[in-house]
Amino acid sequence: SAQISIPNEKSLPETSFLAYYNYSTLSIVTGIFFLFIFPNQLRSSPISVLLCSGSLFVTIASLYRLKRADPGQLALPRSKSESDATVSKLADDGKFDKRHFCTTCLIRKPLRSKHCKTCDRCIGKFDHHCPWVNNCVGFHNHRTFMVYLYSCIAVAGTFLPLAWSYLHSAVDQNIERLSSCFLLTDQLCRATVGAPAVFWIFCFGSFMTIWLLMLTVTQTYQILRNLTTNE
Repeated sequence: SAQISIPNEKSLPETSFLAYYNYSTLSIVTGIFFLFIFPNQLRSSPISVLLCSGSLFVTIASLYRLKRADPGQLALPRSKSESDATVSKLADDGKFDKRHFCTTCLIRKPLRSKHCKTCDRCIGKFDHHCPWVNNCVGFHNHRTFMVYLYSCIAVAGTFLPLAWSYLHSAVDQNIERLSSCFLLTDQLCRATVGAPAVFWIFCFGSFMTIWLLMLTVTQTYQILRNLTTNE
């Protein structure tokens, strides 16, 4: 008879490149905000500055929890006999197929669960594997994922206007330093000279906000329809 080996408990794989990229970008945005924008804009826009600070804190905390938390891994069989019993029960019920049984984890698959090839575990109410946090989004952490998305939108909604205001002040300070620049208008050129880090992170953040909004709207719509991305 065929031998059934019990899978070993596995930790989630090491952080991927996209996850490192995400962590680095968030760190850069946070650093630029507190080094340049916070002291410059606190007096003129205190509410926006405090909202951005709070949103950054929530974003960092939710991202950390997303990475470290169990997304809803289904328990593995404790012994070969337990796995054999599951197989026998499914066979008797006429449900011994890939829809009801995971041939990797050797467990019965509950409704809406799926085996994640990246994490190599079955996840309850599987939504998707997110490469930006290098973890699955499932039953236990979907709410945290939505908090992360909404807090990212809040950061963008406060950070970008504050950065724009900061760039205007940088232009005013550099009005006499430079009058022209290759392929850029005079105003943009003065902004890149006066505050290059803020200027480029503003451009990058504006671009990233577009697809972030699309993802947030899609996820919100799916929740309202009681659907997962996998479904």
